[in-house]
Amino acid sequence: MQLIGFCLLFSSLGITKAQGAANRMLYLSQQQPIINSSKHAPTLSPSDTLIEFRDVYFKYPKRLDVEVLCGLNLKIERGENICIVGPSGCGKSTIIQLLERFYDKTSGDLLIQGVPISDLDIETFRSTLGLVSQDTILYQGTIRENLNLGVSGEFDDEILIAACQDANIHDFIISLPEGYETQCGTRGLTLSGGQRQRIAIARALLRNPAILLLDEATSALDPESQKLIINSLEKAAKGRTVISVSHHPEVMQHADRILVIEHGAVVESGKFQELLSRKKRFWEMQGDLMVHG
Repeated sequence: MQLIGFCLLFSSLGITKAQGAANRMLYLSQQQPIINSSKHAPTLSPSDTLIEFRDVYFKYPKRLDVEVLCGLNLKIERGENICIVGPSGCGKSTIIQLLERFYDKTSGDLLIQGVPISDLDIETFRSTLGLVSQDTILYQGTIRENLNLGVSGEFDDEILIAACQDANIHDFIISLPEGYETQCGTRGLTLSGGQRQRIAIARALLRNPAILLLDEATSALDPESQKLIINSLEKAAKGRTVISVSHHPEVMQHADRILVIEHGAVVESGKFQELLSRKKRFWEMQGDLMVHG
């Protein structure tokens, strides 16, 4: 009798959770996005200056008392490999999020080939971007399904394999008993952090993005995995505009230009050795990393 009571209790709790989840889904389906696609998106003309932040200010909607970007000015040319560095909270990841249009700037201008980003069709523009972040998200399903995520249909095996080879993950995948049909498990936790990250790089490459955004893509990994990821990213960068947020020395050394951000603005810009020789803010930051890292 007691057992029946427990079963009824747990059954009731399950129904309550399911109702709550269904109500949440219904609520989300009825929400109107704040950031909408433009109905009359302009055609972009070729330009050397691909991205420009012009006196951009930004506050997060839930932190209106904190100015994250404070008059940010920067230009990124087509095909440049840019590395953004700076202390925690200075606005590095915010730059990536504004480019993805997860948020819109508070004021100023964010231009893509001279056109305000808000005038572009959001789906078309995002199709030109590839994003690899620190927290790689894989879903329950096969490696193949995770690689094809977010596209209609599936990529041909030849294209899939080429992207995985560039990401240094193909040899590992085919070493598994089920190869590309291997189940990733919940959140991809049957794979190591480095393996998940390389699958995320392959997933980004499959979309052949013109602009590759890397937000701390080498963080929280062991040195061996970091080396593999960096090698993968070097291959991925060829022929693309790359914007990295990273303090890894090898990533910084391969950048065409390093942008040092502090208090939401660019305080220094230049190549790795050039910035070190100036012995200013970037040089001080490298000393801090050696002491604390």
